[in-house]
Order: sequence, then C-alpha cells, then structure tokens
Amino acid sequence: MLAGEGVNAFEGHPSASKCCGSGSWEAERLAKAFTRAVKVKDSVQSPRSTLSILSQPSPRVPVTPKEGWLIHDSQVLRFRPTRWERLVQLLEITTGELIPGQEIPLLKSRREVSRAEVLKLWGEKRKEGWALSSPQW
Repeated sequence: MLAGEGVNAFEGHPSASKCCGSGSWEAERLAKAFTRAVKVKDSVQSPRSTLSILSQPSPRVPVTPKEGWLIHDSQVLRFRPTRWERLVQLLEITTGELIPGQEIPLLKSRREVSRAEVLKLWGEKRKEGWALSSPQW
C-alpha cells in the first residue's frame, strides 16, 4: 500500500517513534508532507514534454546583460550593456544607418539609458516592425 492510501508512511519506522512518538501530530504532519511529495513527483511531466517546453523561446526578459541588434530598412540600433550592477543597470544605444556600397554603417548617435527605458524602446520598435539582426559593426 502507498502513503496516499490511508496508511501512515512513517508507521513502523524507528525514527518516527523515537522523535515524535506514535500517533503524535508531528508524525501525522510528516506523513502528510510525504504524501504531498509523492503526489507532486507522480504529476511531473515526462522528459519529452519537458524538453519541448524548454526548447520554446521564453517570453521573459533575460536577467544577464546581452548585446542586441534591431534593424528596419536601412536603420540599425545596437543595445550594449555598459554598467550592470544590482541597483544600476545601464545600456548604450547606438544608432546607425546602412549605406549601399559601404562595409560599415554610418554611426549617427550614441546614448546611455537605463534598462527600463531600453525595455520600453525595444518593445516599441518591435511593434513598429523592427527585426532582430546579427551584429552590423
């Protein structure tokens, strides 16, 4: 019989009678915790379904700083972390323009902004149709 089928999971276990005494509320509490753990373990998804969930892109913003690039027509935006501390998180946004026949884009502006402003700008640009890009310079 399993723990969830009406039997005290710790009944007959030597440490249960030593520390808690038979029939004490502590032994019952431990038995209930064990039963919950068994139910949770049994309800875990199969490795195949877990793998498919992990392979999907996460909608959450990454915690660690990464460089990111957006492109729209000939305009390019580069987001690069410059200061990443617990209380201060700053990124540099560099704007450039792709020029036909030129190997390197024309750099137009550079500014340093907070992570919150970058997330807002990134979301706005993606809604406007800007696409992810590989590094341009």
